[in-house]
Amino acid sequence: GILGLMGPSTRAAAMMATADIETDGGILGRPIVVRTVDAGRAPTQVLRDIRRAAPDGMPDLLVGTHPSYLREYLARRIEGRFAYVYTPYYEGDERRSGIYPIGETPDSQLRPPFGLIIRRTGVKRWYVIGHDYVWPRQAGRTAGAAIADAGGSVVGEHYVSLRRSSFADDLRAIAATGAEGVACFLIGQGAIDF
Repeated sequence: GILGLMGPSTRAAAMMATADIETDGGILGRPIVVRTVDAGRAPTQVLRDIRRAAPDGMPDLLVGTHPSYLREYLARRIEGRFAYVYTPYYEGDERRSGIYPIGETPDSQLRPPFGLIIRRTGVKRWYVIGHDYVWPRQAGRTAGAAIADAGGSVVGEHYVSLRRSSFADDLRAIAATGAEGVACFLIGQGAIDF
């Protein structure tokens, strides 16, 4: 899926952890079976694939490295029936039972660097661009607050479809604002294309 760039390293980490745990006898004497599901499909298909990957249709643990919109979809449907570890940085405020986010949140991820960048470089006029879903929007709000707290300002803000692959119009819009810096909350291929 969109976070597929992280796929090979995520799978390698899972296999390394599995080997370490298996060396000590598994979990409660049971072996670990790792299955990979493509999170780039439609949410309904991802859930179906998760259920198909588990022998009884219900895994003991789901480790997800995918965008927040998919976490929201899955969390509403699994409703704490098994543990769900969510690994990427995310918008924060996850309080549902059985969901364990371990990634950074925008506040801890963005406030320190924006203050440092503005103090060291004097770059005060910022443009925020991101994909149009919960994490980029929350990150954009947090970045805007961090920029303002450091004496800067957001001179433009725009959120685009996850399917966007051409950013020529966005680059022209950014240039027209006189922005000195860009806070980019695009992910996956969109970040590369930008």
